[in-house]
Formats: sequence, structure tokens, C-alpha cells
Amino acid sequence: MAQLKGLTLAAMLLAAAHPAAEAGDARCAAPPFGGSVASYKAFAAYFGKVVVAGQPVDPDRILAQMCNVKYGGADRMPLHKLGITDLQIANEDPEELAVHLISGRLAAGSRSK
Repeated sequence: MAQLKGLTLAAMLLAAAHPAAEAGDARCAAPPFGGSVASYKAFAAYFGKVVVAGQPVDPDRILAQMCNVKYGGADRMPLHKLGITDLQIANEDPEELAVHLISGRLAAGSRSK
């Protein structure tokens, strides 16, 4: 249940910060949104079943937003406010960034690849 509360807060913050995916990079226009096909499918399969505040989570929308933050020049400030660093944004796939955001388990530093 605590994870769902973190999901609710993170999803609301992201939706408020980025009402629609910003165009800026062709990778962000369609699945897999700058990540691997396998990562996209796994993310969509898991998070597509989650309901927040009576609304289903839209994995495509979240991943398009994370892709545009990473590759398309969208505003990073909402992620910075949640503790996600530029180094994390540079080193992690859009799916990984979305998982950090949704789960509330923000890493203290960037993981090495």
C-alpha cells in the first residue's frame, strides 16, 4: 500500500509538470520511447495494470515524457525536485527513470552501467 501512495504522488507530480509529451526527439514519438523493446514491453505489462486515483496509469504517456526529458530537451526540473540527477537521466533508460519516479525509490546516485 505504501508503494501505491508513492505511485499516486509521483504520477500526480509528473502529470502536473508535463501535461503532454513535448516533441523534440523522434525516438519519443512511439514505442519503445528511446528504450529497448524488451524494457518497454515489461514496463507496459506491469504498470499498465496499475490504477491511481481511479485512473489507469498510461505507460506510453509516462515513457514518452521520460524520453523527452532524456533526449528531447523537456524540462528536467520536476525530476530534479524528486531527487533525480542529470547523471541519472543521462545514464538510465526512460523505463528506469519512470520506475524511479513511480515507485518513489529514487537512487541516491546514478547506477553505473
